[in-house]
Amino acid sequence: MKTTTEELETALEEIAAAINCLFIKEKDPKLLRFKEACRFLNSPEATVRRLVLEKKIPYCKVGGSLRFRVSELSKWIENVR
Repeated sequence: MKTTTEELETALEEIAAAINCLFIKEKDPKLLRFKEACRFLNSPEATVRRLVLEKKIPYCKVGGSLRFRVSELSKWIENVR
């Protein structure tokens, strides 16, 4: 089975995000779960899910579950205004 360049890039992005998340967890143990992030952002779940899929919002995965760092979400909110 051959792996395409695009598949390798995607895999590397996922690995980098996982490593980044480990460092984030050490620095800031308060990571929000998906529904908590929706409440924090005051946004519907569908909107936040779309932003994640489009990689427009900062997030990481812990054990396959989405997690959001409050400080990164706050910075993101300021930048999108």
